[in-house]
Amino acid sequence: MTGSKPKTRNNLGFARILETVVAATIIFIVFTASSFFVNSSQIKAVQERTDLDRLGYNVLSRLTESGVIEATIENMPPLNVQLKAYLQYSLPSSIFFNLTIMNRPSNQDGWVNLQSLSNSDYSSFSNSLEVSSTPMIYTSKKGNIYYLILVLANAGEGT
Repeated sequence: MTGSKPKTRNNLGFARILETVVAATIIFIVFTASSFFVNSSQIKAVQERTDLDRLGYNVLSRLTESGVIEATIENMPPLNVQLKAYLQYSLPSSIFFNLTIMNRPSNQDGWVNLQSLSNSDYSSFSNSLEVSSTPMIYTSKKGNIYYLILVLANAGEGT
């Protein structure tokens, strides 16, 4: 009878060791899986920022190459409605934008703010997960120099 007691105690010790190994394995698997999910979400955010940068550059290129800047600023008084409609047509509906147009007059140093167009307030940009700013310097056919800054943000992705 005395010989069976140590055997039971050994079985209890072995069960505790086995329980510890299983718990450590489960913890390792959980940490590995959570680090995978964290890294994959960061890659998505970087990709979204790259997509916003590319979209901003393409919209500004189309804006300047099509002559919209010259038509709305140089040839007639600034028509915010036409320029804003062009931007809303060129961008997906889920994108917030803010376009700032500055001019560099020949008789002054520095840039003069001509107009700023936006389809949202500034809190939308600060609450968004990814914001992209695309600058462009453009010289019109009349020789005027414009500095365009297009800020884009994805709607509804902020915290």
